Amino acid sequence: MSGKILRVLNNNVILIKGKQGKQYILVGKGIGFNKHIGDRFVITKQVEQTFILQDNNNQKNYENLVNKTDSQLTTIVEEELAIFQKEIPQTLNENIHSTLIDHLRGAIDRYRKGIIFENPYNYVIQATFESEYEAARRIVNRLNKKYGVEMNENEISIVAMHLNAAKNNVGIAESMERTELANKTVEEIYKNLNMEIDYNSFIYKRMVIHCVLAYNRIFNRTTIDNDLTNNIRKLFPKEFKC
Repeated sequence: MSGKILRVLNNNVILIKGKQGKQYILVGKGIGFNKHIGDRFVITKQVEQTFILQDNNNQKNYENLVNKTDSQLTTIVEEELAIFQKEIPQTLNENIHSTLIDHLRGAIDRYRKGIIFENPYNYVIQATFESEYEAARRIVNRLNKKYGVEMNENEISIVAMHLNAAKNNVGIAESMERTELANKTVEEIYKNLNMEIDYNSFIYKRMVIHCVLAYNRIFNRTTIDNDLTNNIRKLFPKEFKC
């Protein structure tokens, strides 16, 4: 397959337009070397990751963002998204390219102005979305080094939420809602059992994960059968009531 180059972000990331109006974000070592806008590019094994932008609005948003965003920021995001895509079985929603770049542009600008946001769900996100959190950490660390800023765990968690939303093909608001519900549920369970939360404990992490998965099933209107339900109800009546 081939297409016309629309943008060369750096030696490793280019944007091309292929057949039927689709745009492709291509990532691979050296694929942009000595390439120029308007050149015909043939996709070969040198391309390590291909992202497709099919929606017209996403294509316009991405091109607009690329035109007004430092190419190094865009490159870092695309290179890390390529790594993350290889780590998961799901196909990332194409919105992630525009939403994440836009968010990180704003995050760096806010940090430079001294505007720091607190994320009350850091523990939940870190415990529940491990792969997303590690990918987010890589992105934020690279941006911190590149731009001389010190974005912290609050920003890592927010980036992880963006990645989780893209992985599960839902909006960032919906992903945040599920996380918030899981957090409140776990806090209520601990309160009813008169237990103090140890955010670093294995029990807490497992509890949060189960709650998030439960809310995912609720939102997706799916159920699971548990043959041990009656036994659990009898053996642990207080806990079951929670």
